[in-house]
Amino acid sequence: MNWGNRIVVVFVLFVSGIVFMVVKASKHSQELVTTNYYEKELVYQKKIDAMNNLAMLNDSIVLKQTPEALLLKLPAAMNEKNVEAVVHLYCPFNEANDQHLKASTSEGTIVVPLNNKTPGSYVVKTDWSDGTNMYYSENKIILK
Repeated sequence: MNWGNRIVVVFVLFVSGIVFMVVKASKHSQELVTTNYYEKELVYQKKIDAMNNLAMLNDSIVLKQTPEALLLKLPAAMNEKNVEAVVHLYCPFNEANDQHLKASTSEGTIVVPLNNKTPGSYVVKTDWSDGTNMYYSENKIILK
């Protein structure tokens, strides 16, 4: 085999390797963490302010998992206040497992029904308002 044939063989192997990688990469699912990340980034300052409001309370949300529900105990300062909340149970691995819940309470506890939720790692993102201030909390939890 002379040097000209070797160059052709190497070139053909290189091109077929590149084609293989392109085909393999095009079949790979490329899900984003969130579909409208740019709009969410623009309003993130409100989340920072809400986290600072929570930090000023010197208290945080306490999560308790039962077989049928997830209990969110709000900071003690929220007891006896009418609280409007939005709870997002966020699954980083599969958007289909996400759950959104709107709730209101004056007892300081929010109940999130699990309804045969897929076990795994979740982030509980909670936005709530006591009528005067907004608050935000993120807590990681492993559902069993």
